[in-house]
Amino acid sequence: MTRKKLSFLILLLGFVALLGLSAPAYASGDKDGSKTGTDTTLISSNPDQPATAKDVAEATSKNRIAINLTWLIVAGALVFFMQAGFAMVETGFCRAKNASHVVMTNYLVFSVAALAFALIGYSFMFGGLADIPMIGFKQFGHSVSVSDWQIFAWGPIALTGNAYDVGVLAFFFFQLVFMDTMATIPTG
Repeated sequence: MTRKKLSFLILLLGFVALLGLSAPAYASGDKDGSKTGTDTTLISSNPDQPATAKDVAEATSKNRIAINLTWLIVAGALVFFMQAGFAMVETGFCRAKNASHVVMTNYLVFSVAALAFALIGYSFMFGGLADIPMIGFKQFGHSVSVSDWQIFAWGPIALTGNAYDVGVLAFFFFQLVFMDTMATIPTG
């Protein structure tokens, strides 16, 4: 098997594994985002009456969360595209015969690190994180605290159970791309 086929196979397996992580989690949580606040229409609670101040406040809150989630994903995508820049810089500093190896290393680092981060890293880093109402993030794990200091946190392994939520997954993607940026530094 050639090196190109092997690198493509490893990249494909990494993405398939990441997609497969959400399958067991589909049974609970906010699957379609309806609980998080994606409704952009202003509908009164009573169709025969005009919208009340409460209806306007609810619609505004849902729009605020939807806009914040969109910006979080856009910012994460911009950071993710830094990976291509890292690959170009690293390739520019090596000999032509090693260019494919350098690019394959960048892809491999992302695939392996993303899988490990999704399986265990994220739940230990952010499992005990309190609610973040600006993006609809609900606490999904537990923590051990002494006074105001959080000593240890954990959540469901592989983002299952309560972690399957639109706010949690958007925050996961945002943290994933920064973890990838950090993991790429040693390969440079």
